[in-house]
Amino acid sequence: MNSQTLERLIIDRSLSGLSADTDALLTAYLEMQPAAAAVDQQMTQTAELVQRAMADEPVASTCSLPPLSVGRFVAAKRWQRRIGPYVYTAALAACLVLGFGLGALLFSDRSRLAETATTVRLVQNALDQQQEVTEDSGFWSIKNLRSDLSESPTRPSSYLIWDSPVSMPRRGGSL
Repeated sequence: MNSQTLERLIIDRSLSGLSADTDALLTAYLEMQPAAAAVDQQMTQTAELVQRAMADEPVASTCSLPPLSVGRFVAAKRWQRRIGPYVYTAALAACLVLGFGLGALLFSDRSRLAETATTVRLVQNALDQQQEVTEDSGFWSIKNLRSDLSESPTRPSSYLIWDSPVSMPRRGGSL
């Protein structure tokens, strides 16, 4: 009998999966072969450990642990609940103090603000130059629509050509 077949038969016997006749034949073979009997003993012990681990009832632990002191956890949670709102209020106050302090520190010298300020040129939009609106020339009127369609759209004189996202765009010709 080869070792693989022997191991399968021993596993089946240790898990009570062999018939009575096959179990008797295996027992007779194991009595004649002492090396196979040693394998049988190891497999049987392993199967017993697996059955104990998979049992429904809890197995008594071999190591004893000290009792858990729950009182410390309860006291810590109670302290956390009591001090919690004050911590959040203190954090908010610290943020406000830092924000106002940095703002006052950065903008305390008004002359620096004048150096960084630039003049802005005001540009009058083309919308401000539209004609006065009357009943027949309102925003949705046909007259206004025709005038918008008759004007040719302005086209740029040159375009940017961008061949790939890796390369820089280059100036192209006009269309």
